Amino acid sequence: MQYDTEKNSIQGAEKENIHKKMSIDILSGSVNREQLRD
Repeated sequence: MQYDTEKNSIQGAEKENIHKKMSIDILSGSVNREQLRD
């Protein structure tokens, strides 16, 4: 039981990190487009 909750929290943290990384990628992508327009 203990192992399952640990595994689940690790998977949840990984999903959150992927989500954060995607948001950062989108933000940096829009910044790159702004620079290209100049």
